[in-house]
Amino acid sequence: MAVSKEAASPGSVARFCQKGAPATWGQAGRPVVTAETSVFPDIPRSTPALPTTVIGEWIAAAAVDEIRFLAGAARAAHGPRAGEYVTGHTSMVIREPVGVCALIVPWNHPLASAVDKLAPAPAAGNTVVLKPAETTPMSALLLSEICDRVLPRGVVNVVCGDRDTGRALVANPPVSLVSLTGSTRAGAEVTDAAGFAGIKRLHLELGGDAPAIVLADADLAEAADGIVAAALYNAGQDCTAACRVLVAAEAYDRFVTLLAERAASVEVGPLNNRAHLSRVNSYLTELPGHATVVTGGAPAPGPGCYFEPTVVAGVRQHDLIVQHEVFGPVLTVQPCIEENEAIQLANDVPFGLAASVWSRDPAAGNRLAHRLDAGTVWFNCHGVYATEMP
Repeated sequence: MAVSKEAASPGSVARFCQKGAPATWGQAGRPVVTAETSVFPDIPRSTPALPTTVIGEWIAAAAVDEIRFLAGAARAAHGPRAGEYVTGHTSMVIREPVGVCALIVPWNHPLASAVDKLAPAPAAGNTVVLKPAETTPMSALLLSEICDRVLPRGVVNVVCGDRDTGRALVANPPVSLVSLTGSTRAGAEVTDAAGFAGIKRLHLELGGDAPAIVLADADLAEAADGIVAAALYNAGQDCTAACRVLVAAEAYDRFVTLLAERAASVEVGPLNNRAHLSRVNSYLTELPGHATVVTGGAPAPGPGCYFEPTVVAGVRQHDLIVQHEVFGPVLTVQPCIEENEAIQLANDVPFGLAASVWSRDPAAGNRLAHRLDAGTVWFNCHGVYATEMP
């Protein structure tokens, strides 16, 4: 395994892309069934907004679970394998590795995102070049050291660097697949670069601006607890954060109060860097006059990149704070007269990653889930993940 602990220049990326050879489907995944969760709390800046106890006890444990699941899933892939569909002829599907996979990981969940991408690729017989974000490289490097104990040399490679390193990785000819988790802008750049470099396979997970629809019959206290937790987890630096609350008009005033009370009592971690702190703050300093900051709304006093948990009411659908992914500890709240308006507002943004519905009526939850333009819809919860689901 080749590991670069210094920033890689674009010219040096090629040698990482040529290391190793793809294994037979499933072979590479068999040894990868455990990891050492105890070492992860010691990683500086692994996930800046989370305490080290969360990293060690939950995130690392979830990473081990995902590695175990995907190692087995690669050996039990479903789908047609062989059959006599034409008389006298046997047709079969043979699964083959893609080859070299470039895995580009964001800074908000550096360990979890690395495992999301790393676990399935070698399990399916591929080699990988993993590029962590330049501000959070340590967990990827430590993960690569763990992989080095069980995988053949050259299967897992890590390069560190900035956007230019990422561009060089995407454009490198031996790379057959690019997986990126990042902003919509980054996704567009990777799509263009992959096209110019010879039509590579792409797997993109881009921005989110998740709505949480609260119907009039919902348990408002329970909904407020769940939504605030999902909005402020990791200081709101999560693409599925419940950042847009759409609540039934008759419950609007009460729910705004509940959200503000709960948000004001939460201690959130820091934002990733000062530039991001400034970006989050700009949405509050440039709020239109009709919007009202109910709680928070400014950088927290003192050192560091901390921003106060914030609830903004009175926003309108085309305000930037509604249409853009703020990616900070900020919730907006809008009233809805009926379900159709809630669906219209929920879907009227350039994102469709996740959403949630809060109600005592399971039929209403199921009905709205089918109408929401979101890849994941939760009912009476938000941000609950199962390794077995896509």
